[in-house]
Amino acid sequence: MKRLEGRVALVTGGVGGIGTAVVKDFLAEGAKVIIADIKQDAVDEAVATYKAEGFSVAGAAASITDIDALQAAVDAGVAELGPVDIVVANANTGGATTTLDKTSPERFRQDVADNLAGQYNTVRVVIEGMKAKKHGAIVIVGSVNGLATFGQPAYSVAKAGLVSLARTMATEYGAHNIRANIVCPGTVQTP
Repeated sequence: MKRLEGRVALVTGGVGGIGTAVVKDFLAEGAKVIIADIKQDAVDEAVATYKAEGFSVAGAAASITDIDALQAAVDAGVAELGPVDIVVANANTGGATTTLDKTSPERFRQDVADNLAGQYNTVRVVIEGMKAKKHGAIVIVGSVNGLATFGQPAYSVAKAGLVSLARTMATEYGAHNIRANIVCPGTVQTP
């Protein structure tokens, strides 16, 4: 039996570099996967490809910054595959500026919305189901930018916030047998 046989994983940013690798690893371990991403056509294509290969997948095309759309998309995936056991909050955008002086207030708000609030939304749409089941696993994909200063200040602030968010989730949801962790990769060359 494969290690994750019968488990359902939600992966945001599921058709991008890191997300695609995570989806493939889950499928190889026997999990069913809800592939979430903002790119509708790419989600549809990925779902069709994986289903043709015999995998159990569902698509959830939505922006992580729009909690209502994300909830509806994930609910449709849950209706098809079952309740989520594992969530990988991976979707994000890269920082566009190099210094605070060059960062506009709009860019700052957008980076925080995309890279911090979006991860909160991702967990928010599945946490009640995990609490009801009394088990689950949350993995937040952060960045080394959240641990040190490498430029891209708004992006870095958001990623630092994810460290605290993961700690808070681990503390609050641990009582429900739900683990929460963050991984902080360095630069990854993706498409």
